[in-house]
Amino acid sequence: MSKLIIPSKYAEMIDPFTSNEETRPYLHGFNVKPHAQGGVVVVATDGHTLGMFHVSPGMVECHDTANGDIWQLDKDTVKACKPKHDTLERWLVILPQASDSMIHNLYVVRAADIEQAEQTAREYEVLHTAIIRPIDGIFPDCDRVFPSDPFKEQKGAPTFSGDYLAKFAKVSKTENTFRASLTVHAQDELSSAIVQTSRDDFIGVIMPIRSNPWDSLPDWYENKSQSPQAVAAA
Repeated sequence: MSKLIIPSKYAEMIDPFTSNEETRPYLHGFNVKPHAQGGVVVVATDGHTLGMFHVSPGMVECHDTANGDIWQLDKDTVKACKPKHDTLERWLVILPQASDSMIHNLYVVRAADIEQAEQTAREYEVLHTAIIRPIDGIFPDCDRVFPSDPFKEQKGAPTFSGDYLAKFAKVSKTENTFRASLTVHAQDELSSAIVQTSRDDFIGVIMPIRSNPWDSLPDWYENKSQSPQAVAAA
C-alpha cells in the first residue's frame, strides 16, 4: 500500500515534464520517494527534459520502497491541483483502499497542514476525487541524467528547444516573484545541462538539440559601435 500527501501545486507544476510516449508508460507519471532530510522528492521526465522538486512539508509511503511509486494524474485532477485564491492551501492526498492494496483513492482538499489534509480527505470534504493506482515499471535513475560537473568551464554553444525551455519558465513564474529567471549550466554542446530557476526547491535537466551552430552575428546586423565612423570618432 502507498500513501502520498503534498501541496497540490507540485503535482500541477511537475505534470508538463511527464511523457505521453506509448512505448514507455512508466514515464507517463511522476515518481515520488522520501527524501533523506525529510519531505518528498517529486520527479518526472519525458526523455528531453527532467523536473525535480524537494517538497517540504510532504509525506510519502511507497509500495516500492527501493524505486518509489509512479502516479499518473488525469487532466481533471491536474486542473483541480492548480492553486486558486483559496484561504487554505490545496493538498493532493492519495490513500489506499482497504479492499485492494494497489487501488487508491485520490483527493484534492483545502487544509492548513498535512495532518488536517489527511483528516479532511478521510471525512470526504473534498474539492476533487478519483480512483488511482500506481503505474507498473521502474522509473529511470535520475542521477545518471545529471552531468557530473555542471559548473565547470563551458565549451561550445549548445542549442535548446524553446518549447522545452518554456516548461522551466513556467516553473519559475509560479514563484510569484519579479526575479523569475532561468540559469542553464552546460558543459558542452552535446551533454545534458542543469536548469535552475528562481525556486530553491527545484532543479531540472534539459537535453540539447542538433542545430547548425552560430559562430557569428547575422550578416544583416550592423554593430554601429564597431563601425569605421565610430572607431574614427574614438
